[in-house]
Amino acid sequence: MKNLILLFVAVFVVNSAFSQFQIGPRFGLNFSKQKGHTTGTVSETYYGSYNDNVRNKLGLQVGLMMNFGGNHFFNFQPEFMYVMRGYKLVDNNNEFAYQQKNNYLDINLLFNLGKTVNEKWRIYAIVGPAIDIWLSKAGYNSNDEFQDGTDEFYFDDIIFNAEYTDIRVDISLVLGAGFKYKLGPGWLILSPRYKWGFIPQHSEKYLQTNDNDYFYLTNKGFYLEFGYAFQFGSGDKKE
Repeated sequence: MKNLILLFVAVFVVNSAFSQFQIGPRFGLNFSKQKGHTTGTVSETYYGSYNDNVRNKLGLQVGLMMNFGGNHFFNFQPEFMYVMRGYKLVDNNNEFAYQQKNNYLDINLLFNLGKTVNEKWRIYAIVGPAIDIWLSKAGYNSNDEFQDGTDEFYFDDIIFNAEYTDIRVDISLVLGAGFKYKLGPGWLILSPRYKWGFIPQHSEKYLQTNDNDYFYLTNKGFYLEFGYAFQFGSGDKKE
């Protein structure tokens, strides 16, 4: 009897989700950078000016969005995005000196909470985690010339007096909003959001002291996404 009830619930949930299903392309812009953090005292002395000189870098993203739940109040919205992000550095005269270009595969596992205002408009909030996979990187000087070696990932490599490590997976938090407008067989979408990364993507451990002296970088940025979601099933129900 218990198994029968569980089977009934599972069938009901799956049927409800897939009877109100949306899918479509996404593209957009992002303004991102890698924020510097330090521990101990030596790293602060050597790397403390990093955040004064780092700037947001404009990047692009493209991918695919799916939405299970249509226009009900609660929806599950996975997104698979190819994202170009990074950062820029300026010198002490505020002149552009270097830029880092990083490419990621972002898997956003978002929850869409909102209300269909009328037959044409829907507004909603977005919140959820993301798994970001670091695919490649490259560094360029002020003349946009590629810098040798900047496309290589570090794995506990010793360079001068520091141990360099890159971690190629990030766990992020996404917070944002969304606006949908009914157009043709689906919805036109605008979605601004902010994204915080929690796992250090690059770290440098200073080796000349006994303290835990680290300098490390984490991702953060503002994203503006556009898209179109094709509607399947009875997703026009207002909540």
